[in-house]
Amino acid sequence: MGEDSLLFFSLGKRNLAIETRHVEKVIEGRNIYPLIPLLPYIKGFISYRRYLIPLLNGSHLFKTERGGRNLILLSSELGLIALECEEILSIDTPTSILPVDRPFIKGMVERSGKIHWIVDLPSLLAEISKAFEG
Repeated sequence: MGEDSLLFFSLGKRNLAIETRHVEKVIEGRNIYPLIPLLPYIKGFISYRRYLIPLLNGSHLFKTERGGRNLILLSSELGLIALECEEILSIDTPTSILPVDRPFIKGMVERSGKIHWIVDLPSLLAEISKAFEG
């Protein structure tokens, strides 16, 4: 998978995508160990290969009514993190991406007649890091 390819997925009624260079693996849902709601961005932790990995609260981040049953494991400078998703739709390389100015979103792309928002993982993690520092 090239650096420009995207993993398309759904979360509630939202259609999203993330660059495949950030994707480590997609796994089925696990037991979630809830976190005291100090940070709305973090839903809790999951256990993966004897490690506790933070689970991002996708329904809060992307303003959707529910989470998902699958998890996308993402590589980041903070280590592995998980993002919930409802369904993996495809992996594809878009021909054009339209830039947008929205929190945690780096652009949008049309695929199969639907708009998909592209998650800006570095800006999302920067915001979460700031919340931990504050």
